Amino acid sequence: MAALASKDLCTNLQDIKLSEADLQQFCCPRAHWQPGHVLLYNIDQSCNRFTCRSGQRICVRCGANYLVDSEGYVCCGGADNTEVICNHHCCKSSSCMGDSSCHVCNRPLDMTKYPHCSTHLYHVSDEIETDTLTGFINTNLKESISEKSIYALSCDMVYTTTGLEVAAISMVNSDCQVVYETKVKPKSTIIDYNTEHSEIIMEEYLGLQKKLSRRAPSILKEIKRRLSVGKASLLRRFGYDGRSSLKKVHKKLLKLIGSDTILIGHDLGFHLLRLRVIHDNIVDTIALYPHENGFPNRISLASLKSKYLKCTTTTVLGFKCRGDAQTAMQLVKLKC
Repeated sequence: MAALASKDLCTNLQDIKLSEADLQQFCCPRAHWQPGHVLLYNIDQSCNRFTCRSGQRICVRCGANYLVDSEGYVCCGGADNTEVICNHHCCKSSSCMGDSSCHVCNRPLDMTKYPHCSTHLYHVSDEIETDTLTGFINTNLKESISEKSIYALSCDMVYTTTGLEVAAISMVNSDCQVVYETKVKPKSTIIDYNTEHSEIIMEEYLGLQKKLSRRAPSILKEIKRRLSVGKASLLRRFGYDGRSSLKKVHKKLLKLIGSDTILIGHDLGFHLLRLRVIHDNIVDTIALYPHENGFPNRISLASLKSKYLKCTTTTVLGFKCRGDAQTAMQLVKLKC
C-alpha cells in the first residue's frame, strides 16, 4: 500500500516541483512518441556521457582512451596500446559536482602534476551508447494509482561491460520508511563493483558470504577470482541469486508510482535514466540547493547532508542508496 502524504507537504511540494523546462535542463528522461524510447535534452550540461563509438571508450577514473571487444571487455589499455592498469585519484562524485581534489589523498585531481593514489586492474566507463536508450517505462501513463504519494528514490551503480548500471534501488516514503528496496541484476557482466562510491561489496551483493566462508582458502580465492570476471554460473551452482531483474523492478515501480506521484531525489534524472523510467512530477535537491558557481555544477549529497542534517539516515550494508534516499527526503522537507 502506498503511503499517503500529508496534505500540507503535498501542497508545498507542488510549488517546488521541476517545470518542464527544468526537467529538460536537468536532462531528465522525457517521453518519446515511440513507446520504450526516450528524449533527452541539455546533454552537455548533465552528468551523463554518451558515445556512438561502440569499440572505443574513455575511462571515467583516469581519462584514458581504451578499446573494448564486441562484448565490452577491455582488449588493451588504450587506443595507443598503453598499459591496462588504471592509475587515478578518487573523486567522490562525478566532475560536474564541482570536486577539485581527491577525497583520499586530498591532492588536486590533475595527475599531470600530482601522482595518482589509487590503482585498478581495469579501465571503466560510464558512457551510454546512444543506440541502447530503449526499454523505458512511462509512469505518467499510470492513472489507476489515485493516491497522491510522495517517495524519495536513489540507486547504487556498478560498472559493467556496457557502462554504469543499477545494482540496488531504495525508495522511501515521506516518513523515510522503506517502501521498496532490492538488489538489481545488471543486464551486462559486472567488471567493477564501484565500492568506493556505491559501498557495494561483491560477496555481500551476491549473497555468498556464508557459502563462501565454508570453503577452503585456496578454493575461496579461485571462486572470488572467477566471480570478479563475471562467472555468473557460480551463482547457479551455489543455488542463490537474490537480485531482481530490471524488468521485475519496472513491474514493482508501476504498482507504486502513478501520474500523481511526486518523486524526490538528488540529481534524480541521472538515476531515472539508468533505471529506464520516465516521470514528470519531480522535486530535486540540486535545484533546491544550487551550487555557488551556478549550474551545471552540483553540490554533492554528502556535502548537503553534512551541512544541513544531523546523522539520522540509515546505513545498511549493500544499500547505501537507502541512506541517500532518506537524506534527499529530509533535505526537501527542510524547504517546506
